[in-house]
Amino acid sequence: MNLVNISKEDSGYKIKSIKYIKIFGTTVYSYDKMFRLETESGTWINQATQKRATEAESIKLNKWLKDHRKFIEKA
Repeated sequence: MNLVNISKEDSGYKIKSIKYIKIFGTTVYSYDKMFRLETESGTWINQATQKRATEAESIKLNKWLKDHRKFIEKA
């Protein structure tokens, strides 16, 4: 999963990511996911399915947010 965009909204943060499926080093398929952070519970929700992000996704999303928060807050 690779980071595409992080944005701040009134209700919290949104992160757009893209996932590549590769076979023998060649990208066969890619798809993007949009997640939003629920401020009340602190959980990440997948926009398309309205389900909670998996634990691995949540760890990566929290790391991205932590790394980029200072740049988002300045804008």
